[in-house]
Amino acid sequence: MCLFLPFYCVAQWQPQAVSTDASFRAVSAAGADVAWIGGTKGTFVRTADGGKTWQTGAVPDAQTCDFRDVQAVDAQTAYLMSAGPAEKGQARIYKTTNAGQNWTLLYQNEQQGVFFDGIDFWDNQHGIVFSDPIADAAGNKKWFILTTDDGGKTWQRVPPAALPAMEPNEAAFAASGTSLVVEGKRHVWIASGGGEHGRVFHSSDRGKTWTVSNTPLPGGEATGLFGLRFFSDKIGVAVGGN
Repeated sequence: MCLFLPFYCVAQWQPQAVSTDASFRAVSAAGADVAWIGGTKGTFVRTADGGKTWQTGAVPDAQTCDFRDVQAVDAQTAYLMSAGPAEKGQARIYKTTNAGQNWTLLYQNEQQGVFFDGIDFWDNQHGIVFSDPIADAAGNKKWFILTTDDGGKTWQRVPPAALPAMEPNEAAFAASGTSLVVEGKRHVWIASGGGEHGRVFHSSDRGKTWTVSNTPLPGGEATGLFGLRFFSDKIGVAVGGN
């Protein structure tokens, strides 16, 4: 595998050699020197010196996991989120506190339909992860959202009644973790596609209650919003397409 880092003096990217044949979608930085990357085959990559050297490793018993989102806390601590069908054992969240030497399986779900799309943390205790919508007993679909208040040790589901109704075929894209973003101490947004509109779901109380708004970007099969970035609780950018 080959990574690229910017070399600012000449505005060029410099290739970085990493010994793995896994593919990667997720990256998260914790300061100027620390970055964590999540990939297929249960693989992670880490640097703590600004890319001069790279550590490659695999989470034990996670060979089938595709880590499409990663949350870097510092050089020692990170979370990995596996995207994939829960019924196949791929809906998992791991955490390390010793630079990837050991990983703790914090959460696993085997409920059919659960497929994690993104994870993020407001601070070292409060985090959120979400999945494509699943149907209730009446056939109504809502996001499957979990929150933690203890650094991932335990996770609680947001009641479906607290969530807006979904459009037909609406879901999210496991787009390198950018379909879910947090800002400040309490705000969180989710980007959707697949339905009639590209929509943005928003909570200002760490996921307890939600509103939703349409964007001008249309939805449709494999079409909609893929990524978000917010600079304050009011100003943000949504991107997508097909």
